[in-house]
Amino acid sequence: MNPTLGGLILAGGQGSRMGYVNKGLQPWFTGRLIHPALQVLQQECAHVAISANHDVPLYQTMGVEVWPDALQWVGCGPLAGVISSVAQFPKYIETIQILPCDVPLLSTRVVKRLNEVLQGSIAPAVYAQTRSQTHPVICQLRRDALVNLAAFLQQAGKHSIRRWLLQMGAEAVWFEDESEFANVNDVATLKVLQMTTSRKECDGLDVI
Repeated sequence: MNPTLGGLILAGGQGSRMGYVNKGLQPWFTGRLIHPALQVLQQECAHVAISANHDVPLYQTMGVEVWPDALQWVGCGPLAGVISSVAQFPKYIETIQILPCDVPLLSTRVVKRLNEVLQGSIAPAVYAQTRSQTHPVICQLRRDALVNLAAFLQQAGKHSIRRWLLQMGAEAVWFEDESEFANVNDVATLKVLQMTTSRKECDGLDVI
């Protein structure tokens, strides 16, 4: 565990492509879809929290703090969760790992590799990159990199986490295994992913 690394799961979306259900709370084997990402962060981070705006009491049963978006940032997408949460981390947290709630196959290797690159770089943040696409919501950043986020969000129409990372000079980190980055955007994808993922692969991923 990294004593100065914080972990934040973004679970504040509306789940529009899943019929407006809470994506993070959808069934994943014997647990919830958010549980694998939560366990990854709990293994690697000294302080873990969830950014959520709906079903907050259910998320609070998972043993971590749950922080809703501040009213002034509602409607700003994933970055609303980031800017609303960063100030609430303890002062000893120097870097923050961000994960979406819908990456059930992601491993601790990703968090470790991102941190390794960040610590060896002068970049303010790093994010995952695979052959097929970038993964800006899987990023790790220095806490002081967030000082200009409010100004960025106040620019009309500029709420993209990808654009924000590029604007600040974040560094891409290459990963060969695309399968770890499979994400769930709809019910059909969730069903297919569960059918093609063995229960053995998911042993130990459930968090009570």
